[in-house]
Amino acid sequence: MGQTYELRETAIEIGLMPASAYDVEKSAQGRVSCIMGFKILTQKTESQYLPEKYIARAKEIMADIVPARKFVISDEKPQKNTKTGASVKYFGFAQVLRVNVNSTGSDFRSSANRIEKRYAAKGAEVIQFFVNLSEPSASYAINCLKAKGYYMAGIVPCWFGSDGILMIKQLRGTISGILTYTDKSKKMLADIKDEKLELN
Repeated sequence: MGQTYELRETAIEIGLMPASAYDVEKSAQGRVSCIMGFKILTQKTESQYLPEKYIARAKEIMADIVPARKFVISDEKPQKNTKTGASVKYFGFAQVLRVNVNSTGSDFRSSANRIEKRYAAKGAEVIQFFVNLSEPSASYAINCLKAKGYYMAGIVPCWFGSDGILMIKQLRGTISGILTYTDKSKKMLADIKDEKLELN
């Protein structure tokens, strides 16, 4: 479908759906992942801020997106005594928590810890953080998440109007058994697996 509509693959939602969602087809042995594809119709170009570790991967993922992105290395921290702006959505049937971080405050680390603890207790198996890359302090949020065992699952164009990064943590389940079709998605999955190995 993505190729039919000329969508550009930019992220993989690892473990998005439980196997129970496919009981009728009996087509899933474990949690099912999803390729995210985008088609940009109109978009202004602006800088996107990332830790140095992710710059090369971001450029590779977004190489076929027009207009071209400008990824900038940043290690900037948020201003003191600032609040993180985020929306939280828990999909109980899928055991997936989605957090959209519009702005990164100095309280991000404690805020993320609190959110994760609360929804892990509710049975969350997969936690997704989408972080807005339009502000230099986005790197602070990304580094905090990486230190907590999250890995980069891709870039999401125009998610916030500006682009975002998808960071995922699996509280249960593995990353094995995922099948992809295109060369690009195979490379994206290989990079995810490599990073997850680093975290173990």
